[in-house]
Amino acid sequence: MPEVEHSTQVTVPIGTVWNFVEDMGNWAPFLTGYQRHEVINRDESIWVVKGELGGLSRTAEFKVHVTEWREPELVTFTMEGIHEPVTGSGEFRAFDLSAGEKPTLVEQTKVPETGNLLSRLWSRLSRWLLRKATKSNENLAIQAANREPINGKTQIIFKLKVNAGGATGPVLNLLLTPMLQPVAEDLANKIAEAVEK
Repeated sequence: MPEVEHSTQVTVPIGTVWNFVEDMGNWAPFLTGYQRHEVINRDESIWVVKGELGGLSRTAEFKVHVTEWREPELVTFTMEGIHEPVTGSGEFRAFDLSAGEKPTLVEQTKVPETGNLLSRLWSRLSRWLLRKATKSNENLAIQAANREPINGKTQIIFKLKVNAGGATGPVLNLLLTPMLQPVAEDLANKIAEAVEK
């Protein structure tokens, strides 16, 4: 299952970040390819996103279920394609750096190894490209973890996993992997920009 993670810091207290994140309507439009979303209740919503995969543009609907709201630091969710054999999960985490919390370091993007030679070559190439793209983010997370806490600073980490199923799932997962990192980066960075205004 392709998995990505992105980390950034904001110069606002963790409570300010939580006040923004606890309302999906504040940040849902920041998702890459966002078309619209419909809130069913606090934990359930339908998200419609448009994306390009292998040169084809497609609109997809996902049922999103929030599995945990832990104020002020964590929101976890699962998602399932309504008309697509796609499942996934994600989490938004915040660490109060002024309280001396040490954020979890950004992990390497995981690319599944598969059977045939072409798939293994693509997998290794994708892993190498994504490792290059995430190296600077990892260095920032390491610096933040070793830095003395500063009042009013919060570390934001956004993690996303997506798994395409069905007969074409393995190929789609290989194509999805390089696309997910910019999605995670864009969402975390736009949330950071919005809470700092």
